[in-house]
Amino acid sequence: MALHATLLLASAFHAPGRVALQQTTVRSVITRMQARDPFVMPIDLGASGKGQLKFKPSFVSSEAVLVKYALPFELSVEQQSGKPVVTKDGPGGERVGDVLRYSTKWVQELPNARNDGVFDMLGSFGGLLKWKVNMFDMNKAQSWDDVVEALTSNTPDRTDSVTLVFERPGGD
Repeated sequence: MALHATLLLASAFHAPGRVALQQTTVRSVITRMQARDPFVMPIDLGASGKGQLKFKPSFVSSEAVLVKYALPFELSVEQQSGKPVVTKDGPGGERVGDVLRYSTKWVQELPNARNDGVFDMLGSFGGLLKWKVNMFDMNKAQSWDDVVEALTSNTPDRTDSVTLVFERPGGD
């Protein structure tokens, strides 16, 4: 979007009479993005339970695609413009250009964690930590390593599958 806006502004210098029209175009795209309803999809994490995932679309026109793979799994993604983007169609339904939005991620937590520093510390020494699964939001990844860590946390000693949610950009 920023690149699109930059191109519009750059072309405005060459065509002064079109500035208002081009600014309106940028505003209408932003307004359409804000007006879209969030995606809401049921997520079944097997023995870990069921839930509902709700997230805002990243594109003016797109669809959410849920993919579940048995372990071990293969996924062809690479970092493009700071996002994990599919580079090879996969057997689960992801396609080139899809953006990986969520993945199951396994983390060690205390059962019924209270966010109490002393209790957390004692629990970690006492062996109370348990593996728990959550849906990791790739938009919150601080680095590419965070993306890799989320994907590789899905190991056979913790689970038998990985759940992935992609956003497939549509024609605008």
